[in-house]
Amino acid sequence: MNRILCAVRGGSDSEKAIAYAVALAKKERARLVFSYVINLEIYLSSSGERKENIAIELRRMGEYVLLMAQAAAAREGVVADTFVRQGDVLEEILAMCQDMNLEAVVMGKPLSESNESSFSLDELKAFAKKMEADYGVGIILVE
Repeated sequence: MNRILCAVRGGSDSEKAIAYAVALAKKERARLVFSYVINLEIYLSSSGERKENIAIELRRMGEYVLLMAQAAAAREGVVADTFVRQGDVLEEILAMCQDMNLEAVVMGKPLSESNESSFSLDELKAFAKKMEADYGVGIILVE
């Protein structure tokens, strides 16, 4: 394994995924890529200017979250790149895997079916199955 993607959203749930990804990258001597995807679809009712301001603030928050993840990796001697992208989360993860020739993706598993998660566990499992079958990318869901 030479590159691993860790998709993060922020918050305490992401900490487990980040720790897992850092440990895996260290064990495999792989380069780590942290990503944060901004999906503005939930703000459809907002005006254009307001939506732009929301995007700017979410980008800043994403950059901060990724900076903290990158620092955690560095403390373990793991080199990590960071990318903030905008669009559909799963589509952007697929695009990054293809663009960067990634072999594995670490993601946090939704803890419940609450509205706080971007997608359900069933959606993530279906995505994982498709990524493995169609692209040979392993998806690791961390609790």
